[in-house]
Amino acid sequence: MIDFIKRVFGLIVPYWKTKSSILSWVLLISVLFLTAAVVYLNKLFNNWYNEFYNTMQAVDESGFKRCLVLFAVLACFWVLSNSCKSFFTQIFEIRWRHWMTRSFMARWLKNATFYRQQFAKTHSDNPDQRISQDLDEFISLSISLVFSIGQSIAMLFTFVYTLWELSSSTFFVLLAEYDTLPEGNAELISFGQDLLVHSHHLPDGYLVYLSLAYTLLGTLLTFIIGRPLIRLNFYQQKLEADFRFALMRIRENAESIAIYHGSSDEWNYLDGRFKKVVRNFVSLVSRTFGLNFFVFAYNQTAVIFPLMIAAPLYFAKVITLGIFMQISNAFSQVHDSLSTLISNFTGIARWKSVVDRLITYEKSMEEAERISCIDPEKGQDSELHVSFSEITSPAGAELLRDTSFTIGSGTSLLVRGPSGCGKSTLLRSIAGIWPFAKGQITYPAEGGVLFLSQKPYLPLGTIADIVSYPSEKKADPDEIRKVLDEVGLPALRDHLDDDQMWGQVLSLGEQQRLAFARVFVTRPAAVFLDEATSALDEDNEERLYSLLKEKLAGAVIVSVGHRSTLRKFHNATLTSEGNGIWKLERQQDSE
Repeated sequence: MIDFIKRVFGLIVPYWKTKSSILSWVLLISVLFLTAAVVYLNKLFNNWYNEFYNTMQAVDESGFKRCLVLFAVLACFWVLSNSCKSFFTQIFEIRWRHWMTRSFMARWLKNATFYRQQFAKTHSDNPDQRISQDLDEFISLSISLVFSIGQSIAMLFTFVYTLWELSSSTFFVLLAEYDTLPEGNAELISFGQDLLVHSHHLPDGYLVYLSLAYTLLGTLLTFIIGRPLIRLNFYQQKLEADFRFALMRIRENAESIAIYHGSSDEWNYLDGRFKKVVRNFVSLVSRTFGLNFFVFAYNQTAVIFPLMIAAPLYFAKVITLGIFMQISNAFSQVHDSLSTLISNFTGIARWKSVVDRLITYEKSMEEAERISCIDPEKGQDSELHVSFSEITSPAGAELLRDTSFTIGSGTSLLVRGPSGCGKSTLLRSIAGIWPFAKGQITYPAEGGVLFLSQKPYLPLGTIADIVSYPSEKKADPDEIRKVLDEVGLPALRDHLDDDQMWGQVLSLGEQQRLAFARVFVTRPAAVFLDEATSALDEDNEERLYSLLKEKLAGAVIVSVGHRSTLRKFHNATLTSEGNGIWKLERQQDSE
């Protein structure tokens, strides 16, 4: 529990320590002031009930008009206060969300934490939902609950005093019919021909005691009935996210599924996921129904409860109609304040489930941030220096041990070996993202490095954005058009500024050619290609590698591939011989 509280404060506090929160502090103080104003106005409304109904009882027309004018004034202030309170709350809510979302995104993207999270012991699924939806819900629910509870506490202290004053020591009077007046009972007094009065002494503050007892009983029963909602809300969000992710996969892999005629299998998979959503939702609805049934009954009973208590005093002419209505209103305010947990239980359950998901996600990020990888360094020359003591799989299987090599400027290395021997993992280790590698990597001193995977990554945006990626500065349009012609994509020349889902528009072969266009535009000092031409025919492969050797003659080139046709474009070969042993062979450039 202590760790949970620390985690919650860890989510809330950081923003309020930043300079960005100065305006939010001003808005927060304004909201607190307006909340106090609303509480005070409710107290004035309570006093107005007394005056208004006493005026009605006395049939005082001028007093009635005066009460209407007073009500109009109070109502104007009440509407203005609540409207400003709502507006200010929404402003600092979006400011808080803006800062918190950017903070989480920065942590997620820094040092490839989004990649390393898959190796963390704490599993957190659907980071998109955590950042886009759960942060929004956490902030909105936190603000809503805090202000609701805070206002309820203020209302409680205000109206408990009022209710205490209205429930001073008195007699609780009951009237009953009788045929024969009993004898020897001083508490039974004849009242008219057929009635007797049975009175009980009530202590000071009896209405407060009754309100407390009624609310505590209701709170206890609400907690018992509604406690499972926390777990059900947690799983509902998780199952909805899993189902949404499964739908996204079909959209992203539409062509492959269509070619396989896999609609039936995908239907079964999606239907299974959705059935889990429905089953949990039915459980959630059933539990919510039970909670709502109790809460509605509880609230309806609370309407009549104070009237039943005050009615005998009114009929006995101990209190006026104004005090009678004031008691009803004050009891309602105290009851509502004490019933904050009951009225907000569903919101609290949702808030707890959101916090649990965010805490799990934050733990996963913290673990990912602690995962260490090789940090490649910039060297003093134009060579690539690689030295590994070991590379293993996540399960601990040895993929490489005690291997070192240097690739000079203008040298190209072909990495070969059977599937599963660790070729792609070797490139990941050289990139500095594989946590199960030990060694040292030194990049060429001048220029950057670029890695091309078998399935190219095409970021959202235009063709110009894709070709220039990951540089924030767009390349010259004329240069891009020239390169597109060279890689065999002249059809894209006139679409540089078209913003489409290019990953779905272009075939895998076209995407691989576009990735080579990225290499020719950015001109890195070292290029690493992981099966980067696997979807191309041999003629296109030869053309691209020829362009690569021509345009980046002084660059370091490292390729992973199975085709024998790649050998002629490389003057060194690194081959896996199994059991973590790799053999480096250098040969004369065939060109």
